[in-house]
Amino acid sequence: SSLLARDKNITVIFYTQGLPTNKKGQTSNSVRQEFRSEMRSLTKLPVNIIVRLCTDDEKVTSMFNDMDNTFDSFDVVDDYWGEAMEVYLHNPWLTYSKGLHRLREVGLAPDVLGDLDQRSLTLDEIHQLCLMLFVWEGESANLPLPPYQPTSIRHLERHSWIESWIPFIMALEGLLEKEKLQWNPITKRMAPWIDLKKLQSNLKSQFEESSDRFEARRSFAHANPPGRRPARHGHRGRDPAGDKGFGRSPPAMSPIHENKPQTDSGLSDLTLEEAIQRWSHRSPNFKRANSLQHLLVTVPRVFPPLNHNVEEHNYFSKWKTFDKEAFSDMGDDELKPLLYRATRKAKFFLHPDKLPRDLTENQTILFKTLWDVITQQESAIFG
Repeated sequence: SSLLARDKNITVIFYTQGLPTNKKGQTSNSVRQEFRSEMRSLTKLPVNIIVRLCTDDEKVTSMFNDMDNTFDSFDVVDDYWGEAMEVYLHNPWLTYSKGLHRLREVGLAPDVLGDLDQRSLTLDEIHQLCLMLFVWEGESANLPLPPYQPTSIRHLERHSWIESWIPFIMALEGLLEKEKLQWNPITKRMAPWIDLKKLQSNLKSQFEESSDRFEARRSFAHANPPGRRPARHGHRGRDPAGDKGFGRSPPAMSPIHENKPQTDSGLSDLTLEEAIQRWSHRSPNFKRANSLQHLLVTVPRVFPPLNHNVEEHNYFSKWKTFDKEAFSDMGDDELKPLLYRATRKAKFFLHPDKLPRDLTENQTILFKTLWDVITQQESAIFG
């Protein structure tokens, strides 16, 4: 209560390379559950927990990453190289410097840095981070906040997205010119703090995703008014992979922008099998398998509400979207480690042991097929 009254908190940092054990040095499900319960209790206090993992063991990283995704004030911090890859997968527009990493390691990082390795920052968070990096306190007018965050395509019709962000981008460009270049551990070269091209792509993607989901829900509500049973298009009783030949074509390591995602118009007229086929294979005949990076970036396109064949579930919201720019302009040497890391994160989400127990038949089919397709493409690249 004393800490709360003074608006203070305590940061607890611990290093580990293994699973929690009892006094005899033994681990078990009950020991791990007891440890998890203790961590949950701590996070309800004014305490920030920083976990420094000193291992790549799947069981260890899986347990702690699960708590990282579940608890507030609980952050798992990898080494600088590993954390830089995690940040790049979701926010490739930012050069993740050693200085930012050191702040996160010792628990002194502002809240806006806490989720850099978990998800794309929101528009407001991007503005907040740029203020923190480049603008002196009291001079926020030098970096104007864009006038709105779009929620539907009608916003784009009333006020062009590009026009709304021009003042922010131009002001940020001017601030970046005054800053020294930073070492980018992913591209292995000196670079500005912010890659404006990748940032604008990120903002546009956020706008389009928000608009697509808004329009999909509105369209579904219009087609299924209250009191009317929603129209569902299920599978046809065979494995969605079927005889379509998942993995027949080697998953090319081509940049994601060379294979543009299919539009979602008319998706509600497809069966679940057909919707998955459009995600996993390239247009126009959907015979050639999509690249692994394309699959990872576009997974949300087969989630509800964009896919009307599958019922909504809170678990879908836990998916952490990968930024398509993370896989662009990359040679194989830089691309493979990112793909490996992204695939691990995707399979952590899709793993059968992590899925909720109350899934419907179509939800179960979707998750299983996503797991199978991604695993097959992963095997084709990494063996």
